[in-house]
Amino acid sequence: MNFVDTQKQFVAWLRDPQNNPAPEMIESRRLAIYRRLVRNNVASFLASGFPVLKARTSADVWQAWVDNFLSSHEAQSPFFSDIGREFVQFLECHKHPDLGQFVRELARYERMDVDAMFALIPAELQVADLAQLETQCWFVSPAVFLDQFYYPVTSLQADQDEPIKRDHPQFVLVYRALNEVSTDHVQFLELTPLTAVLIELLQQTPGQNQEELEVQLTPLLPHMNAEQLRQGLQHILTDFAERSVLLVKR
Repeated sequence: MNFVDTQKQFVAWLRDPQNNPAPEMIESRRLAIYRRLVRNNVASFLASGFPVLKARTSADVWQAWVDNFLSSHEAQSPFFSDIGREFVQFLECHKHPDLGQFVRELARYERMDVDAMFALIPAELQVADLAQLETQCWFVSPAVFLDQFYYPVTSLQADQDEPIKRDHPQFVLVYRALNEVSTDHVQFLELTPLTAVLIELLQQTPGQNQEELEVQLTPLLPHMNAEQLRQGLQHILTDFAERSVLLVKR
């Protein structure tokens, strides 16, 4: 067996030792150390990245998810920092009797918190001058993440029963203030469909000013006249700028 084949066998054993033979040329004591390190590191990353989900899940079920994640998930990233994002993808596709929409939504929300905390904001992006609101060209902060949820994931407690599913989804925006890197500075907002559309417009086409946004929003809000839309948009832009949700370039 060549070196590449040995590596593949070693990795297969590390991921699923119950169904794959261990490489014969590696000492069993060393194999056990590697296996323990991999298992413990992955388990630690997932526990710290999904504290509410883990607390709400029985130990046996959680361990089954971790074991299945290790044995079956084909990760797209080699970095430990992306393990949580890979776990969310695993939960989205994995079939398990204890894994439903509520669990998947909670996992997505907890990962948004982590992504917002560690997102890098380029130095060229800065807080807007609110005195020049109408002329600014707006960019969504890289520390902003938007999703929609049928369950009230923003207000869950670890020991709370599974909440009731809403009839319609709630848009939730998770963000971190500029120049702040702390869990204390990661916050969330529950958005209206209008504000969610505004964020999506700027994510798709960054650098638009207020007038350009008004043009795009007008057909979506036929019940509002031009002045109502302008005032409403100014209010939203001011609020988002003060929160560092929207930034401008130097």
